[in-house]
Amino acid sequence: IIIRSANIFGPKVGGKNFTEIALNTLLNSNVIRLNSSKVVVKDFLPIENHSQILCSLINNNVSGIFNVGSGVKMTLGDLCNAFIEGKGSGNIVDEDIIDDQFMLDISKIKKYICFEISKKSVLNYAYNVGYNLNPKK
Repeated sequence: IIIRSANIFGPKVGGKNFTEIALNTLLNSNVIRLNSSKVVVKDFLPIENHSQILCSLINNNVSGIFNVGSGVKMTLGDLCNAFIEGKGSGNIVDEDIIDDQFMLDISKIKKYICFEISKKSVLNYAYNVGYNLNPKK
């Protein structure tokens, strides 16, 4: 199996990918700074869903090349706002740059997974990640 994964995210803070950096700056300075516009669209997928999809592909003994993502159009602003709402405070500072947008076509994996990934489920996950940043919870 060859996998092309979307922007996978979880509760990790302080790493080198977009969400880990965003969560770290939100936690430490209450601001998420974007080097692009918050209207940029990307494909984000919670790490638990990523693991479920990989297990489904393995359990179905498939081979080939697969895009693994949510297939959901998500703006950086939507995702960051869910982190902020979960935490209970914060702001987004962005720029006017709109580039590097993409969505994965996940139609090939849909027949192997037994759950639906929606914008609402991804944002709920992001909200919970942000909520866990709040020390007052």
